[in-house]
Amino acid sequence: MLQYKPLEEKSEIIFCERIIVSEELVQFLNNLPQPWVGRPGKWAKNTSLRGVEITVYAPDDFRPGQERFLKLLWRSAFRETLRLLFLTEGGEEKRANMRTILSLENLTLRSLVLLALGKNFFLRELGNIALDEKGRALVNISNRMKVLIVECPSTKQRTVLFVPVSCTTTEEAMAWMFGFTPEEWAKLSILLET
Repeated sequence: MLQYKPLEEKSEIIFCERIIVSEELVQFLNNLPQPWVGRPGKWAKNTSLRGVEITVYAPDDFRPGQERFLKLLWRSAFRETLRLLFLTEGGEEKRANMRTILSLENLTLRSLVLLALGKNFFLRELGNIALDEKGRALVNISNRMKVLIVECPSTKQRTVLFVPVSCTTTEEAMAWMFGFTPEEWAKLSILLET
């Protein structure tokens, strides 16, 4: 397996976390607007987005269900840039936190990192959130992000769903998730509960 070795001394590791590659992550990377540099069989491919370098090591083997390390570096040797790496080996792990992720100015980078870290990152960062009687909670992450946490009544597994920041109640968020108005959802909820 390949292991990333920084070329310059002036790289600060912001975080390095073990992830499981999802189908959505592969699609997101393949749909980036900048072309990838690298060719089939090459050990890495890179792209750059407004001061952010993204590198996938062993790209021909990058597929859903695979374990990788997601590493974000701050590089200042040549020019100040952020570098996001998808590695087969990551070295020492350093956990990401919500404050760091939300402070990323590049929206594409922030979305990519949140997608790569997945719902378990949110559940870990939010801690033990109290749910309402229907097994739901609406959580304001920032003034630009709100999530709905829903718990399966049989398995107790929690899922994190992004909802508009304009949602003020769990019922309004559920209505939005299914494409209903709050009034339509209220009527449908009564039918589902009986």
